[in-house]
Amino acid sequence: MPSLFPGMDPYLEGYLWSDVHNALASKIRTFLVPQLRPKYAARLSVYVVEDISPSSEIGILYPDVEVLQISHR
Repeated sequence: MPSLFPGMDPYLEGYLWSDVHNALASKIRTFLVPQLRPKYAARLSVYVVEDISPSSEIGILYPDVEVLQISHR
């Protein structure tokens, strides 16, 4: 499969990739919000994970952008 980011290898450019990753998640949220209102909201998920599992094991995946239903009380 060809790279989604021609000219950049996110696995080799680790310290740069987090900036691209965070900017992309923010743009996704910005795109979703107008389409979700008024019943739903999109927010960036905030989490810190220490991965101590061997690289051969599959870890837990967390979403970068979360869609929530707004409850009116």
